[in-house]
Amino acid sequence: MLYNYYGARNDWNSISSFLWPSFKDTATAGFWRQVQIKNNAEVLNTPLISMSRSGSVTPNVVGMGLKDALYLLENMGLKVTAVGRGRIMNQSLIAGTNFKKAQTISLILN
Repeated sequence: MLYNYYGARNDWNSISSFLWPSFKDTATAGFWRQVQIKNNAEVLNTPLISMSRSGSVTPNVVGMGLKDALYLLENMGLKVTAVGRGRIMNQSLIAGTNFKKAQTISLILN
């Protein structure tokens, strides 16, 4: 089974070095990471390109926890509404599209 996780670079480095002692962060840029785990082994660790861009491009926050998504989206100038608990399953603004400051993005969690 393949799982996707998202989070801050430093957090993933700490978690990964504990679970997989031979772990090395292969991404060289960005603060946020997308990590794919398959059969209890980390298979991909990449920077989230859309999240590291400055400006007004909507990031993909599907799969993130609400706390991380709120931090990211509010720091970009978006207003956030959320419904549900758990991880984000859907977002109202399409990832990769432009947005205006103070625009509202709705998040649906599972």
